[in-house]
Amino acid sequence: MRMLLISLGMILTSLASSCSAQNAEWSKVESDDAGFEVMFPCKPEISKKLFQQVPKEAFLYSYKCEHEGISFSVSLPERFSDFDPAKADEELEGVEKTLRSMINSKAQIKTKNQLFFGNASREFEVDSGNVFGLQLNIAESRGVYGVQAFGKYETNEDREEIETRVRKFVNSFKLRDKY
Repeated sequence: MRMLLISLGMILTSLASSCSAQNAEWSKVESDDAGFEVMFPCKPEISKKLFQQVPKEAFLYSYKCEHEGISFSVSLPERFSDFDPAKADEELEGVEKTLRSMINSKAQIKTKNQLFFGNASREFEVDSGNVFGLQLNIAESRGVYGVQAFGKYETNEDREEIETRVRKFVNSFKLRDKY
C-alpha cells in the first residue's frame, strides 16, 4: 500500500510538472489603440512608436513576451497611405518573401491563404527541425497585423508542446471591431 501511494505521488507530481506549461496563466490582453485582443501566457512588453507624421501620423504597435522558451508577439505597423483591398494579396506575398529570406532555407514552411473576419490573411507554419512557429498576417485598413509565436525544441514531445501553446496564442487573436 505504501509503495502504491509513493508511486501515485510520483505520477501526480510528474503530471503536475508536465501540465504546468500548458496551464500557464494565460490572460487576455486588449489593445484599444491597435484594435485587437489576444491571450498571452505572460505579461507582454508594450510599445507604441511614431514612425511617420506627414501626410498622417502612423504608429508601430508592438506587444511581445517570452515564456518558457517561446516568443509570443503581435505587431501592427499602421499604414501611411490609403488601403487598397485589391492589393492585399500582393502585400502578403511581400511579407512571405521577407519571412522566407529570414529563415533557414532547409526549413519547411506551409502557407495557408484565408479570410480573417473578411480580411485577406496568410498563415505560415514554420518548422526548421529545431524551431517550430506560426505567423499570421492580416491585411487590414489600419495596416498588416502580425501575430507570431516561435519556440525551439529538442524532441518530438517538446515540439508537440510548443505547437499546442503556439496555436493557442495565434488562434486567440481577434480584431476588436470585427467580432
